Amino acid sequence: MNLVATQDERRTATRAAILASAGQLFGVNGYEATSVEDILNGAGISRGALYHHFASKEDVFAAVFSATSADAVERAARHVKPGTLPLQALIDGCIGWLDGVADPAVQRILLVDGPAALGWERARLLEEASSLGLVRLAVGRAVRSGEIQVPSIDLAAKVINAMLGEVALSLGVRPLASRRRAAQLVAGMINGLATTSTQENPK
Repeated sequence: MNLVATQDERRTATRAAILASAGQLFGVNGYEATSVEDILNGAGISRGALYHHFASKEDVFAAVFSATSADAVERAARHVKPGTLPLQALIDGCIGWLDGVADPAVQRILLVDGPAALGWERARLLEEASSLGLVRLAVGRAVRSGEIQVPSIDLAAKVINAMLGEVALSLGVRPLASRRRAAQLVAGMINGLATTSTQENPK
């Protein structure tokens, strides 16, 4: 049993080393400029060890993309205070996500290289489990609370998710004042979905 545990620990450590090396390289140099050899050197492992865990450089990038996206979503969720009403929680989460992807390395992985390296379909499937999935849940809660009305929760979530991506790309690493204006814009756009009663009687 101890031997099995040790092997599992080694596999976990090797995978973590691959992702740490690849994540840093992809974030700084980009997908195209990063070679498998670069990742191996950074992780201090053999080519065989990498291909034991991943079939290709694209698969390594997909794992980095998923981990980076999950981290951004986790930070966005922490931006929402307990007890916040669903509409405000949706807004706060979106603004929290924008703050989380202000890092140029995160932007490069999620917004620039992600769709190009993985293809639109694969990138979207990975987003389903992270940012897009979270937005869909938040929109659904706001609809069920009666605070907003949309013809389609799924379509509304995709529009909001796309808007956030465009805002993040346009902001880049601009000053905080620009980010505040962007946050106001995002809040205003989402508040535009509010029902008449919500707009007249904000809580």
